[in-house]
This record gives sequence, C-alpha cells and structure tokens, in this order.
Amino acid sequence: MSRLLGIDYGTVRVGVAVGDDATGLARPLVTLDARASLLDKLADLARAEGVRRVVVGRPMRSQGEPGTLDGAILHFAQALRQTGLEVEFWDEGGSSVRADALHDLLDGRRGARRATQARRERADGRRDRTAAALLLQDWLDHHPTPSEDAPDA
Repeated sequence: MSRLLGIDYGTVRVGVAVGDDATGLARPLVTLDARASLLDKLADLARAEGVRRVVVGRPMRSQGEPGTLDGAILHFAQALRQTGLEVEFWDEGGSSVRADALHDLLDGRRGARRATQARRERADGRRDRTAAALLLQDWLDHHPTPSEDAPDA
C-alpha cells in the first residue's frame, strides 16, 4: 500500500490531493500559495501523509504537445525531486474544467455559471484542489494495484 499526492500546479495556486493505491481513491486536500515556501510545505505534507510519490499534472494540448506552463512544471518537478520525493507526470486532461463542472453539479447549478461564484471558487482554491483530486484519480484508475486475493499470473 502506498499513499500519493496529486498536484495541479499553477503560478498562483497549487492544488493538492491525497490518494491511496490500496483503495484506489483520491480526495482534495489543500490549496497552497505557489509563491510562498511551496516546496517546504509540500515536503511537510508528504511526511504528514506518509507519501513518497507525487503525481504532477502536465497539461497536454490535443495534438500531444506540452501546454504553456510546461517549462515551469518541469522546473517545479525537478525541485520537488530534490526533497527526496519520487515524481511522475500525468496528463491533467482539462482537470480544472472538469472541477468546475463537478462543482456545478454538486451545487445544483445549471447552464451558465455565475461569474461571481466562479471567481470565489478560484480565490478560495476549491477548484485547484478538486482538479488535483481528479488528475490523481485518473492516475490511480490507470495504475491499479493487484488485489492480494488475485491468483498469481
């Protein structure tokens, strides 16, 4: 069994989720300020949660080319590795857009989102940590842990 952090990196806010490969489930954890001791805070979170591996979202365009933040994400991941954590990348696949849609569904909103509500969700980081949970859940879904009850192949 291993616990993981999922990270939706941004230049202002960083969404963080925690997941467990034994249960195959991820959940939003926290949103951090990207400009204030980010690596120290992530290393502390990893220790507190018993995490050794981090899955960092890497946005890819529809043609498979890296997104506009790719250079910053690669630099961030290299610095994160210096803290002793294992880092993997996963295509975040529009996780922020999916987080917005999920919040709309859960909040009972239909049609166009109210601009003030959308701004509030971005400001409080709800969108970022939910996006981190969605990308980590995608990773977990594509990397199932073999069941202990399963016969050896």
